[in-house]
Amino acid sequence: MFIFLFLVSFIPFLIMFALACEVYYRSKKSNFHRLTALLIIFLSMLFLTDALKYFLPPREALILLLFKYYCVFFIMTLGIYFFRYISKIRLSGWWHALFLFPLFGAVIMTFMLPFDPITFNEVSNVQTEMFSLPFVVLLLFCTIIAFIFNIYFLYKGYKKSKEVNISKTYVSRLQLILKGNIITTIAIILLNIIVFTAEHHGIILAFLSPYAVLIWAYTVRYSMFKYDLLESSSRKYELLFKMSTNGILILNDKAKIVDVNPTFLKMLGYTKMDVYHLPLSSFLIEKSPIDFQYNYEAAYPVSDQLHMEVTLRARNGEKVTAEMFSDYIDIDEKKHSFLIFRDITHQKTYEEKLRFLAYHDSLTQLGNRVLFYEKFKELDKTLNFNQQQLAVILLDLDRFKEINDSYGHSAGDAVLKNVSSQILQLLPEIAYGFRMGGDEFAILLPTTTQKELLEIVETLIANIRKPIQIQEKKVIVSTSVGISLANEDGLDPDTLLNNADKAMYEAKNKDRQTGTVLINQG
Repeated sequence: MFIFLFLVSFIPFLIMFALACEVYYRSKKSNFHRLTALLIIFLSMLFLTDALKYFLPPREALILLLFKYYCVFFIMTLGIYFFRYISKIRLSGWWHALFLFPLFGAVIMTFMLPFDPITFNEVSNVQTEMFSLPFVVLLLFCTIIAFIFNIYFLYKGYKKSKEVNISKTYVSRLQLILKGNIITTIAIILLNIIVFTAEHHGIILAFLSPYAVLIWAYTVRYSMFKYDLLESSSRKYELLFKMSTNGILILNDKAKIVDVNPTFLKMLGYTKMDVYHLPLSSFLIEKSPIDFQYNYEAAYPVSDQLHMEVTLRARNGEKVTAEMFSDYIDIDEKKHSFLIFRDITHQKTYEEKLRFLAYHDSLTQLGNRVLFYEKFKELDKTLNFNQQQLAVILLDLDRFKEINDSYGHSAGDAVLKNVSSQILQLLPEIAYGFRMGGDEFAILLPTTTQKELLEIVETLIANIRKPIQIQEKKVIVSTSVGISLANEDGLDPDTLLNNADKAMYEAKNKDRQTGTVLINQG
C-alpha cells in the first residue's frame, strides 16, 4: 500500500521536475523562463512531499507537511506573476505589494505554528492532513486573492487580444491557457469532491488532490511548443535575418521601421540610425509611397500578404527598384510586418533596355515600325480631330546609296544619325519620329494648320541640308518629303503611309537637289 502511494506521487514529481528543467534550459537567461521553471518546481514539491511523508516518522512528516504548505503560498505568488506576464499588462510598482500578499500568508502560518495549524489524522493506517479553522480561513483567503488576480489578468489579456496590433499567436496562446485554467479549476473541484466522499466512506484518496496541476503544467508545455511561448521568434530567426542576401525590414503597426538587416542598409547606403523608427514611406519615391500606404493599411488589420514592386531612394540619390514581399511575425506579443526586398534594379534596367530595343532603332534611337503603329493608335484615340489634324510624314534621303558606295557604311551611319538628331531636336513634344528602315524616316505630327505643318517640315529639310563633315569632305544631303493627313487621305496607318509614300516619290521626281515637300492630294 505504501509503495503504491509513494509511486502515484513520486512519478508525477519526476515528470514535473523534468518539465521545469526543460523550460529553464530552453533559455536560461530569460526571466520568464526562470519564473515558469520555478513555479513548476514548487508545484512538483506538492507531489514530492506527498511521496516522502509515507516513509518518515510523524514528527518529520509533519515538518515536511508544513514545507508543502509554504510551497503552496509561494505557488500562489508565482502564479500571479506568471499570469501578469502572459497578459502583458503594465502596472505600477505598488501593485507588487498586493502580488506578494500570499507570501504574507506563509508568514502568518509561521506565527500559527505553536497552535498546530496542521496535524495528521490516521485513517486506515494512512496519515491524512487535518487543518485548524484559522489556517483554513487563511488558506482560503489567500487562494481567493490569487484567483482574483489571475482571473483579472486573463480578462485584461483577453481584452488586449482584441487590439489590431496584437498577434494571432498571442491570442491563440491566451485562449489555450484560459481553457487549461478552466479545466484545471474544474478538475480541482471534482478531485476534492471525490477525495472528500471517499474519506467519508473510509477510503483514502488524498494523493489525487495535486493531480489537477498536471493539466495546467501540460497546458504550459503545449503552449511552449505549439505557440513558441518560451522563445522569441525574433531570436529564433536572428541568424537568418542578419545573413539574408535580401533586404529585410520589420515594421510596427504604424508602418515604422523597428529593425533592419545589414543587406537593406547596404542596398540603400544608410546606417541603422538613419532609418530607425522612420516610416518606410519616407524612403519610397514616385508612386510607391501612395501605393504602399494604401495597400499596407488595407492588409495589416487582416494579416494579408503583400507582393508589389517599389522604388526606393538610396542615400546618394539613386533609384533602387525592389520586389517586396510581406508577412507577419510576433515580437513581444505584438504583430509586426516582416518585409523582404529583392533588389531588381539591374534586372529592371536590362528589361527596359530590351523593351527599348524592341520599339526603337538601335542606330538612331528613333522609334521603329512597331512603335509607329502603336503611337498612331494612341494618337488616333486621344486627338480631337475637330481642332487638330494628324499628319503622317515620310522622309527619304536623296542619293543615300551614293554616299554609302563612295564613303562606306560608316559614313552612311553618320548621315542617318545626323538626320535623326535633326528630327529629335525640331519636333514638338507631341510629335514622334521613327526610322522605318534603310534611309526612310516617318513622323507623326498633330497639327492645327497646314501652314504650321509646312513650316516645321521645311525647317527640318533645311537643317538636314546643312553640310556635314565626312572624311575631310563636306557633304550635303537632301531629302524628299511626302505628307498624308488622317481622315482626309485615309483612316488606317497603312493607307496613310501608302499615300504619303506616293507624295514623297512625286516630290523626289520633281527635285532631288534641294528637297521637296508634297502633301498628298488624294
